[in-house]
Amino acid sequence: MYVYLNGEILPEQDARIPVTDRGFLLGDGVFETMRVYDGHVFRMKRHIERLFQGCERLGILPDMEEGQIGDSVIRLLQKNGLDRGDAIIRVTVSRGSGGRGIDTKGAGSPTVLITSSSYTPLPEEAYLQGVRAVLSKSPISFRGPRDGEIKPISFLPYILQRLDHGGEGIFEVIMQNHEGYITEGTASNIFFVKEGILHTPSPETGLLKGVTREVVMEIATKEGIPVREGLYRPEDLLGAREAFITNSIIEVMPLSSVDDRVLEIGTVSRKIRRLYQNVAKT
Repeated sequence: MYVYLNGEILPEQDARIPVTDRGFLLGDGVFETMRVYDGHVFRMKRHIERLFQGCERLGILPDMEEGQIGDSVIRLLQKNGLDRGDAIIRVTVSRGSGGRGIDTKGAGSPTVLITSSSYTPLPEEAYLQGVRAVLSKSPISFRGPRDGEIKPISFLPYILQRLDHGGEGIFEVIMQNHEGYITEGTASNIFFVKEGILHTPSPETGLLKGVTREVVMEIATKEGIPVREGLYRPEDLLGAREAFITNSIIEVMPLSSVDDRVLEIGTVSRKIRRLYQNVAKT
């Protein structure tokens, strides 16, 4: 496979990033993962916009404009023969090399890496039967509302949540912030349905404002399904009739249970998933 690295498309085995790169040493950077449907990159403009918002928040100044990133994504898909099928794209931007420790002064040009791969879907059975989730018993490191556009390349806090609370048959861990409010999954956003209303945690909790999350809220609003963002405790989720998680790769995945609470694979979850696929594939 070919990758894009700092202005060049080259074979993956020939790509070289310095050992002094701050992304490797400190996790100092951001990334975006995008789904490709039949050669079309879904919501690419929004993903790249969020990438640049994260860069701006971190004070990273890529040598490329948003449109150039998009053009490079398309070129890479074509080079890898993925421009007519289903694929996954990841764009990673690190601060590059330089600086001393966590001091960013003296950092050089950012590193921009784009990779692509073919997409293998999860079994349809998972969507029909739902997957299991558990609630974290320890708070995630706090992210403030201003951090909702930052998708950091350092996923260590989320990996620790999976190590501490995941297990055999557990698909996702639902996290809480330091105030005890539900935020998101380790790799997803969460929605739940109570009394016909679709609920999802507010960005005020410090969650990542996922692009798929945005699309789901747009779909629900268009379909006349009430949507509320709020501050929710674990008991709010455990009192729901149905729930689902979202991200760009799994799209809309129903939950069959959270801890010991069994949930329905309900009409709202099924409808949102169907409509999401319609939107993504058109």
